Amino acid sequence: MSGLSPVTRKLLAVTLLILLAFGAWSLVAEPILARHDLYRQQIEETEALLARYRSVIGTEAALKRERALLEETATASGGLLEADSPNLGAADIQTRIKAIVDASGASLKSMGNVPPESREGFQRVATRVNLLSDTRALQQVLHDIETARPYLFVDNLSVRARNRRARRNGEGDAAAAQLQVGFDVYGFIQAAPQ
Repeated sequence: MSGLSPVTRKLLAVTLLILLAFGAWSLVAEPILARHDLYRQQIEETEALLARYRSVIGTEAALKRERALLEETATASGGLLEADSPNLGAADIQTRIKAIVDASGASLKSMGNVPPESREGFQRVATRVNLLSDTRALQQVLHDIETARPYLFVDNLSVRARNRRARRNGEGDAAAAQLQVGFDVYGFIQAAPQ
């Protein structure tokens, strides 16, 4: 190095200094800054997620108030059966069905309870009904059940003609044909608080 001119030595020293600074930057500072950027990005994502969670938590109270209002409205509007237990609800349904069937002129053969089901704060109470009827009476029964208050619903409807021979021969009125009918009628009661 003693044979180099002072300007070359200064250039060589500046070049070594620049290479040393670049090496320090590449090996030390750049990874630290890259990691810092990664952490900053993760913090921003976590804060956004936290804000979403807070907004969801904020809506929980409003949803609970809305549900309570809906339950109160359903009870007040007569949509629910007024019974304290599923058995009393089923008995209420059976009493209503018996009155509807008797008024229509159909013949009630049997009724039986269906096990209750819990559904979102309510209990579904059902009764299985079997009856003999003609077409007009069946129409009246179904209409009266589905327009009743509290709300009652028909499910699993099965209708079969009893006197097939008369229908095949063309004898008799089709509306007067005896039908064997089976269906479930259900309504809802407020579930007991747990």
